[in-house]
Parts: sequence; structure tokens; C-alpha cells
Amino acid sequence: PLFDVLTGYEVMSALFRRILDLSVLENSSNIDIAKVTYEANIGNRDEATKIMRVVLSMAGESHNIMYNKSIAWNALQMHKRAVECLSDLAEARPDDHKILIQLGHSLGNLGSRDKEIKCYTRILQLRPDDVIALANMCITMADLGRKAEADSYLEKIQTVKLESPIDFFYKGTALGTLKRHKEALECFEEALGMRPGDPGMLFSKGAALVRMERYEKALDCFDAVLEAWHGNQDALLAKASILKNLGRHKESAECNRLAKSWD
Repeated sequence: PLFDVLTGYEVMSALFRRILDLSVLENSSNIDIAKVTYEANIGNRDEATKIMRVVLSMAGESHNIMYNKSIAWNALQMHKRAVECLSDLAEARPDDHKILIQLGHSLGNLGSRDKEIKCYTRILQLRPDDVIALANMCITMADLGRKAEADSYLEKIQTVKLESPIDFFYKGTALGTLKRHKEALECFEEALGMRPGDPGMLFSKGAALVRMERYEKALDCFDAVLEAWHGNQDALLAKASILKNLGRHKESAECNRLAKSWD
């Protein structure tokens, strides 16, 4: 299911319950993972952790359950366990885009950069114009200090005709990694034009504006993020930093206090 936080938690919870009543899904792990994402984004970490543990205790080794377990393990910072789940899935489905991306991220979190690169390389062998894989390669190479290679992957992205907001988002993220913040901002604005109000994309737009020292505009972005994700610690901390830069120290301190209250 697509979980849209802008629709509101109560509405979506009712919809999830209805889906289960109709037995559309083989199990509830998709719904639980969607709820985990929502609870984490609004700052309810205890609730998110509780739901993750429900997912991890589910019986069965279907593709769906194992993939959702890998998301839960990663969220709990237990990346080795996530890699174990995903490696088995990748053996059974070696060309599955979603599995290879998730496995690459998990390996990167473990510091296994060569194996991470192999995951994205496999995708690019199958789909040379895959923007998500190209962007991940760009970001990984930049992280490793291999700037020429990072630039080459960005050049490949520049040749692809982008059509989806996710593609614009990933291109913007790659540009930001290479400190090309004005171009990154343009990508995030394109993405938001297709998905207005998306909190994740607003967060990235705000971060790009901060790096350009456009603090007032950045503050508007993080205020919009917090309308949807009211207890999001990262957004509160970002807002606190912006307010400090603007000399609004009392408000900054209050944001920091709120952020700590969600620990």
C-alpha cells in the first residue's frame, strides 16, 4: 500500500484495517512497515520500535516478509541482520531492483563499500539509465573521495530524461553531495511540483537552502515538514540551527528542547 502521511494517520489506519478485513494482503507486514515509517517520522520512536519488533517476530520466509524484516533491521541499526535477509532474497531474485537497492544501502551502512558498489553495478548492467542506481553510485564515489568517478555518474544522470519525482529527488541528492546546491534545489522544486507538500522532499529542499544560506526560505520548508511530521527530531534540530543563524536564540533553544523531548 502507498502510505501518504499528508492524508492523516487516522484515515490511513482505518484504510489499513479495511485492507486486512478484505484479506488483500498475505500478511500485515506491509501495513506495519508503513506505520513504522509514519510513527518514526512524527517522532514516536517507541511506537515505531514496538511495531518493528512485531514485524521481526512474524513467522514465514516469504519474499514480502523477509524484505520488510530487512527494513526493520536497518531501522534498528542492525545492518548485518538486514544484509542476511536481503542476501537470501538476492540469491532467489538476482535482478530485483528493489532488493538490490536495499541490499546496497545495507552493505554501505556496514562499511562494505565494494559489495555495495556491486549491487548498483548489477542494476546498471540491466538498466543503464536507472537514475536511482546512478545517483547512489555518484554518492558512494563521492563518499569514497573518488570525485572523478562521482562526476562521471552525475554526467550520465544529466543525459537521462527525468519524468518521476523520485528521479528528480535522487538527482538533487547526488548534486547536493557534490556541493552543487543551486542545481540540487532546482531538482527538489521539480519533484515538489509533482508531489506538492511531500515532507521528505521539503526536508531536502530546506537542507539545500541552508547550504546556500537562504535561511528564511529554509525555515519555511522545515515549518512545512513539521506540519506533517510534528515530532520529527531531524526537522526540529534543523529548524533550531536556522533560528540560531537568524539570531532568534530563544526560539532556537525551544526547538532544541522539543527535539530532545522526543528522545
